[in-house]
Amino acid sequence: MLNFYLLIQCSPKIPFLVFSRARLPLAALEVFHTMQHMNCDPDRASFDILIDAFGKAGLVEGIYFLVIEIDKYG
Repeated sequence: MLNFYLLIQCSPKIPFLVFSRARLPLAALEVFHTMQHMNCDPDRASFDILIDAFGKAGLVEGIYFLVIEIDKYG
């Protein structure tokens, strides 16, 4: 099994891109939460990738959640 913690530490956007392109938004969201637990604040690109993944999957509720999260980070 791939060690996501190590991958996130090295380059957090790689898992986002992989899961987004694979149309696995919930897996990308798991990476997002893992980053937060590791005290890594997501940047604008992270949110953009997640919104794209949820949009392609037709999961509007996920997009709504992310918009609320964006407001927390400014």
